[in-house]
Formats: sequence, C-alpha cells, structure tokens
Amino acid sequence: MKKELTPGELLELFERYANEDPGTLLAFVLEPLEPYMAKAILATDADAMTKAETIHLYGHLIGSYRALYLIYRSALQYPQESPFKEDLKNIVLTAQKVAKKVVELYSDIKKGKPLELAIHWLVFSILELESSIESYLAHLKLYIYDKLKPS
Repeated sequence: MKKELTPGELLELFERYANEDPGTLLAFVLEPLEPYMAKAILATDADAMTKAETIHLYGHLIGSYRALYLIYRSALQYPQESPFKEDLKNIVLTAQKVAKKVVELYSDIKKGKPLELAIHWLVFSILELESSIESYLAHLKLYIYDKLKPS
C-alpha cells in the first residue's frame, strides 16, 4: 500500500483476497495496513496508555497471525487424510475471520470509536488465533507420538 486506503478501499482489498490462504491475506492486507493502523490509533483522543496498549496488542495480534500462517504451511506438508485436515479448515476460517475484523477495526478506529472496544476485540482475537495454534500443536504431538511409538 503506497498510500493510506480508505476503510471502503481496504474492505474491497480484503474481499479480493478473502478466499486466499492466510499468507496472501497477511502479505496483501494485514502487513501493509500496520503503519496506517498505528497512525489511526495515535490520532484518536484516547490517553497515551490506552494508545500504547492498543498498538502493543495489535502487534501481538499480527505476530500471532504470522505464527498461525507458519502453522498452516506446516500442516500442508501432511497427507489430506491426516488428523490435520480439520485443523487446516479451522486455521483458514480463523485467519479469514480475524483479517476481516482487522479491516473493520481499522474502519471503527478511523470513525472515532473508543479504543477500549478495540482492546477487548484484540485480546479476544489473539486468544482465538492462539487457540487454533494450540489445537494444531496438540494434534501434531499425537501424530508424531503415533508414528514413533513401537509397534
């Protein structure tokens, strides 16, 4: 994104890539939005601590999203009949849902909605992303144990 997109343009961009894998959403929607999200947060009337907490949580969310994408890439290496088939579906759905909400969150912040609402949503979304990661890792642990246990 060379210039800051309006919330409507950003929504169109999201819709163009909505059915792609999490990496595409990350590369074409979420990562380019990062500096503009920070700018929008800093432009609010919230106190400095609320702004700092919101920016921190947004960074945490993007980090968790990146981790989820790496998990997605890892899960693609296993056969479709593996226990990861459901994890893959869950990861894609979670990634799409979170990416769409980030676009909506940016719009809400630009419209002047309180950052406290953003903070609550960010915490919830981070937990949702991390839950998907933990679910995959639990299945991976069982899969590896099954492959390595003596017959």
